[in-house]
Amino acid sequence: MGVKIAIVNSSSFGKHFPEHIERLKALGEVERFELPHDIRGKALAEKLMGYSVIIASVKPYYDKEFFEHKDKTLLITRHGIGYDTIDIKSATEKGVIVTKVEGIVEREAVAENAVALLLDVMKKVRSASLKVKEGKWEERASFIGYEIKDKVAGIIGIGNIGSRVCEILKYGFGAKVVAYDPNLSPENFDKRT
Repeated sequence: MGVKIAIVNSSSFGKHFPEHIERLKALGEVERFELPHDIRGKALAEKLMGYSVIIASVKPYYDKEFFEHKDKTLLITRHGIGYDTIDIKSATEKGVIVTKVEGIVEREAVAENAVALLLDVMKKVRSASLKVKEGKWEERASFIGYEIKDKVAGIIGIGNIGSRVCEILKYGFGAKVVAYDPNLSPENFDKRT
C-alpha cells in the first residue's frame, strides 16, 4: 500500500464530503486519531510514527520537539484556516511541506460566525434563552437588545475575513465601519472597507 495518512482531531474532515476520504484511501492507509489537545513534542511524534501525511485540526501543537522526534513526515496540511499550531521553521528544516486551506474557502463561514456572535451580544439572545429554559419568562423580558443599524463597528484586522465582516455590517446592517490593520497600505485599506 502507499503512504500512511493520519487525520488528527478532525471530526468533520470527510464527514460531509466522504469522497475526500475515498480519494485519500486511493493513496494509502487512512487512520483517524483523537488525541489530547495538550499533547505535543516527543509524545505526539510517537503517536504519529510511520505516518508521512498528517491532516491536522486546530490542536495539538506541532512544535520543534515534535519535528526532532518524528520520523518520515512529508506533509502536514491544516484542515482549517491558519497554521499557527505548526512550527514552520522546524518543519522547513526537516523538509516537511506545510499547507493550509485557502482562506477564501472558509471566509464566509467564519465572517458569518463573527457577526452571529456580535448579534448574540447586541440582542442578548443567549442570556434571554437561558432564562426561558429556567422558566423565568418575566426575567427574559427584561433583556433589552440593541440594533446594529447606524452603530459604529470597529474591526481590527481587515484581511480576508475581517473585510467580509466589514461588508456584512456595512451593507447588510447599515452600520458605519471603522477599521485598523497595520499590515495594509492606505490605498489597499480603502479597498477593503
